[in-house]
Amino acid sequence: MTIQQRHISEPQDRVPYEDEEEFEPMHGLPEVPPEDEKILWQGAPTVSSIANRVFYLKFVSAYFAFLFGWAVYERMGDGVSLSAAISQSTILIVPLGFVIALMLFLAWSIAKTSVYTLTNKRIVMRVGVSLSNAVNLPFAQIIGASERIGRDGTVDIAFQMTKDAKPHYLLLWPHLRPRNWSQVQPMLRGIAADDPVREMLTDALMTYHNQDISGAALTPASQDTGANDTDILPGGAAAT
Repeated sequence: MTIQQRHISEPQDRVPYEDEEEFEPMHGLPEVPPEDEKILWQGAPTVSSIANRVFYLKFVSAYFAFLFGWAVYERMGDGVSLSAAISQSTILIVPLGFVIALMLFLAWSIAKTSVYTLTNKRIVMRVGVSLSNAVNLPFAQIIGASERIGRDGTVDIAFQMTKDAKPHYLLLWPHLRPRNWSQVQPMLRGIAADDPVREMLTDALMTYHNQDISGAALTPASQDTGANDTDILPGGAAAT
């Protein structure tokens, strides 16, 4: 069987998982696709997007910086010199360093073990750090998608699923739209803004649902607002 050459989109700060090929017949897939299914694209989230948008690394760092500054201010208020106040407050650097190191390790582990695959019939998300799982999202269960552009330029693409689709929140985390408990929306995280997957996904979905794809594309949302939820299928067309 001849497999179509796929477009591989590997973020520069994504570290390949050395042993992943030993357990997969194809990279990122639990089985070799059937003859009529073509792999169009593969990619993965970046470490920075996971660290900042999942673990809020910048916010946590700013919070510890505030605590450090407050500790220095209080000690100076007790009559301690600036240099002595800074020296006495450096104890806060230890927990700060530990928290940041832990967040970066978790973000690196998530990015390292995640693979997103787009075919002409489905999206496959190989996710999971300690226990790897392949989550299939058939186009028949995807009725639309929306995107959110982060301040780092990467894009999160969330999928609206049919009511009969039951993606598991804990199984997919953090590859899902936050705080959508009742209707879980799987999400491709941290995709580069210039990555061709956005147009490829639009074309593949609308071709599958027999829609007119002329001029169709995901409309960029405002940075970090998530306010613009754009259906790939016009009018929220029901999946067939």
